[in-house]
Amino acid sequence: MERLKELISELFKIDLDCLHNIEVQDIEFKPLARQEIDRTVGEMTSLFGPPSDIQRQFMPPKSGINCQGFWIENTTDLVLYLWDGYQSRAILLGSHNWAIRTDITIH
Repeated sequence: MERLKELISELFKIDLDCLHNIEVQDIEFKPLARQEIDRTVGEMTSLFGPPSDIQRQFMPPKSGINCQGFWIENTTDLVLYLWDGYQSRAILLGSHNWAIRTDITIH
C-alpha cells in the first residue's frame, strides 16, 4: 500500500505525509462525485475500448475493480485510485464532494 501512496503523491504533487488512507465504505459522496465515479467505472468496464484493449479478450477475466481512497490533509480533497489488473485511474474530488458518513464512529 505504501507504493500506491507514493504513486498518488507523485501524480498529484502532494507531500507524502499529507496523504491519509480512508476506507471507501466510510465515505458519503455527493451526487456529482457519484456521477464522476460511475462514469469512470463505466469506462473501465466498457466492452468497447480503444484498439489496445483487443488483447483483453485473450486474457483471463478480471476479478473486478479495486478502489483505495486517500484524503489530503491540508485541503481535505479526496483521491480515489481505481485499478482492475489491466488499467488504473485516479479521481480527484474536491472537499465539497464528499464527507465521512454520519452513521459510523471513527476511533
